[in-house]
Amino acid sequence: MKLALCGLFLFAQIAHAGLEKYSSLVVADKYPFTESEPNAIRVTYLGVNGFQFETSGHALLVDPYFTRVALFSAALNHRIESNPGRVNEVLRHVQRPVDAVLVTHAHFDHLLDVPEIMPRMHAQLLAGPTAIQLVESFGIPPSECQIVKPASTRKIGPWTIRVFAAQTRPFVRKSSIRQVPADNAERKDSHESIRLVPR
Repeated sequence: MKLALCGLFLFAQIAHAGLEKYSSLVVADKYPFTESEPNAIRVTYLGVNGFQFETSGHALLVDPYFTRVALFSAALNHRIESNPGRVNEVLRHVQRPVDAVLVTHAHFDHLLDVPEIMPRMHAQLLAGPTAIQLVESFGIPPSECQIVKPASTRKIGPWTIRVFAAQTRPFVRKSSIRQVPADNAERKDSHESIRLVPR
């Protein structure tokens, strides 16, 4: 019984992912298939790391990953690839037009489906240089890709997108405290993080 309660407690902590203090900001739509109020931003969770932001008939996709590669395949370094059928299924529910696809970093669970999504959305891709290079290697034209770096700002449609440096976190760490340079200087283990700033 104690083990079951401990497991339930741990599951609750993981499920909330530390976001419980923001629960007052999360409001379920009474009518989810209606248009949002003017100047409101509707955020839809797409699974894993993916989100869709909508406002005034415009949309952004952030880290759209729909394929769901088996953990076994990823852990054993097997070949993984996007599942076009799964991507098509999910994209039927995505608000259009999509102004841009944002990829926060080049891990497969953020980037794998982007080369499959780009031709269907006709949107700009904003990402760091590694993600852009990988997407272009799948035949996406450079004219549809914009490399962003920390401290850069892009305006696309009604969106203002600001890019901040982020630090990667190792899977196993010696200490739970890690110093980040005050000047946000680039480090070997840093990568881009894209932040959306509404008007």
